[in-house]
Amino acid sequence: MTNKNELFLKLLKQVHFPDQFEDNDLLQKGKIENVDVYAKEHRWDIHVLFDSPLKFDTYNALNTAINESFTSFVNTRFFVGTKDGSDQYLPDYWQYAVKNSNVLASATREFLAGQVPRKEDGRWIIPVDNSVIDNLIEQKALDDLSEEMRKYGFFNLKFLTEFDE
Repeated sequence: MTNKNELFLKLLKQVHFPDQFEDNDLLQKGKIENVDVYAKEHRWDIHVLFDSPLKFDTYNALNTAINESFTSFVNTRFFVGTKDGSDQYLPDYWQYAVKNSNVLASATREFLAGQVPRKEDGRWIIPVDNSVIDNLIEQKALDDLSEEMRKYGFFNLKFLTEFDE
């Protein structure tokens, strides 16, 4: 059987992915962990593994290349797993991840997409400017968003809102 890294490199070649991104070394070590095939839905869920999350520009370009390469015959979803779950690039993913979230209510999604979280004592603080909004955003929604961020390679995230009076 072909090893998982070789399969991933074949995927990069198949989607004509350039090797010009800053984190190309990380990208070249990627592995295909699994491809879930859903025949009735005409969908493939492609699960890859990296040592650390990709920079957002690399992730976005790769996700786009995969979708565009296969769109004529199958829908694809791209899931990234990582060994370290580093949140270094989380702010770069924030707006995209929130806007594409399947777990947030539309009003919450719209508000959060306009915010920029900051890391403080290992937690990600989302500033809110009034108590009404602070009360509308439930901790469960933030916990669900944290779980959803795993598909980009981030894990062990804690999001909290903070009302600045």
